[in-house]
Amino acid sequence: MAYDWHEASSPPGPVAPIKEVRKTIEYAQKFMRRNKIILGVPRYGYDWTMSNGAVMSARAISVMDTIETAMKYQVPIQYSIEDQRPFYRYQDGSGKLHIVWFEDAKALAQKRQMIVDYRLKGIEAWQLGLHFPQAGYLVDEFLTKKL
Repeated sequence: MAYDWHEASSPPGPVAPIKEVRKTIEYAQKFMRRNKIILGVPRYGYDWTMSNGAVMSARAISVMDTIETAMKYQVPIQYSIEDQRPFYRYQDGSGKLHIVWFEDAKALAQKRQMIVDYRLKGIEAWQLGLHFPQAGYLVDEFLTKKL
């Protein structure tokens, strides 16, 4: 399981920062063969509502909804080089600050590349019932079935 370093009950931050995902894989390899490891990754994000620097509430949000929200509030999506994840901030109609961190196709592609690089058995995605239309393409691009 390589997700929820930040989640609904935590302060805002990346759901699956790349260095933590890498550490998870390397830790698991100490205890089992790589061909037995299936990496669990997220396909969603969180939208935290803030008040005076404290989290008031948070909710899981689909990738599509994160993009639509950024467009609605006309805010740029930023990208954390350190965490290799997109994020942004916006103020809603009532003036409340929101901080959004999420997974996108680039972030998921990096994790899929780790499956190839570390020669793991596979990948499982957790999405809380939230739609991520690019995921199917990434499976086809990075993974092949053995006959």
